[in-house]
Amino acid sequence: MTGERVHKGLDLTQGRVLHNLLAMGIPVSIGFMFETSYNVVDTMFVGGLGVNALAALSMSFPLYFIILSIGIGLSVGSNALVAQAIGAKDYKKADNLAEHSFLVAAVVGLLVTFLGFYAVKPFYLAFGASPEVLALGEQYMFWILLNTIPFYFTFVAMALLRAEGEAMIPLYALAGGAILNVFLDWIFIYGLFGLPVMGVAGAGFATFLADVAAVGFFAFMLLGGRRRLLRFKPRDFSPRFGYAWQLLVKGVPASVGQVITAGGFTLLMALVGGFGAEAVAAYGVGIRIDQLVVLPSIGIATAVTSIVGQNIGARKLKRVEWTVNSALKLLFAVELAGGALVFALAGPLMGLFTSDLSVVNLGVAYVSTVALTYCFRAGMIVIASAFQGAGEMLKALVMMASFYGLAFALAYAFTRSSHDLSLVWMSIAASTLLSFALSYAMYARKMWVPKALRA
Repeated sequence: MTGERVHKGLDLTQGRVLHNLLAMGIPVSIGFMFETSYNVVDTMFVGGLGVNALAALSMSFPLYFIILSIGIGLSVGSNALVAQAIGAKDYKKADNLAEHSFLVAAVVGLLVTFLGFYAVKPFYLAFGASPEVLALGEQYMFWILLNTIPFYFTFVAMALLRAEGEAMIPLYALAGGAILNVFLDWIFIYGLFGLPVMGVAGAGFATFLADVAAVGFFAFMLLGGRRRLLRFKPRDFSPRFGYAWQLLVKGVPASVGQVITAGGFTLLMALVGGFGAEAVAAYGVGIRIDQLVVLPSIGIATAVTSIVGQNIGARKLKRVEWTVNSALKLLFAVELAGGALVFALAGPLMGLFTSDLSVVNLGVAYVSTVALTYCFRAGMIVIASAFQGAGEMLKALVMMASFYGLAFALAYAFTRSSHDLSLVWMSIAASTLLSFALSYAMYARKMWVPKALRA
């Protein structure tokens, strides 16, 4: 007997699909803006310390991205499995999966921290760090690695809350953490109020404190008196290797997908680098414009994962289709309008980032080529997220990997016969269309339906 529970979040198996999408997706999108502000703020403050300090921060990105990718995988696996259990109203299983999510996050976080301390020096030296930059980088990464477990706990907590239909609490945490990080950066980097000047290490320490505060906030919300679907009671916890294994099996493909995305971007950037520094700068700015326009689709897609998960658990396959179709229609309209705006204002938008005319011209050529494909990229992201919510992680990985894989393969093949940068831009646009076509074909053939629910 699972028993009924009442909570103040959304029951994603009931109500209007579009309302659920917006109620979950808009807070997530805003939350992503606050989340990305951490790195922006750190870079702004550290930039005032000189070139070596900024280089130390910049060179930390590959290692930091690996840490981040693992955290994303843990959260995706937790979200999908717990949402399915909640949809099935098997609350005891949902509780146990939630508790195992934190246990797995702690074990994985401890392992990443331990290995990370050995990896810092080789990573920095591989990028040609000078002794000064290496020393600063080690100071910064000490706190980032020490923060791994709190960092993963915040990812898991947000995933669990979204799994039960709660999107506002993660938003409050991200907003509060971002604001706190600004003040902590200012205090510890520059040594205000009589505290010692920590420099680059202060940025890492500020992030550590902000995430520890976030863990405290989530602990209060999940363990406090407010009624929630998920209940954490040590006496009811029953360790099961099977649950831990399921979380890892679902989480690893999502982590690999993030690493492939970073690797694909790096390969494309290397290919573009063959056309000169101006081309690299133009592509870098163009990617930032892409990210700003596609941001709403990431929020809606994250909501789709939770909604699909609950409805798979409730065996409401029609609502899954309504959800995905509604998300596709919504984002096609939003991203087509956004792409048209970028296409029309490509020059002024590039001018916001650089005054170099050659960079502007190359960037205009890039965004003009890809702008009208934003809607297809958003569609691919939504469908991949639906597959994740259904627990079909490997199929979602194929979709995400196909975009950068096809883009690099096409660009490499075309530029071997003709040294023309526009062919790279066209390859990226073509790969967007092809990866969406592949994703939609898999969705239309109902490859997202778990074997247990197939007729």
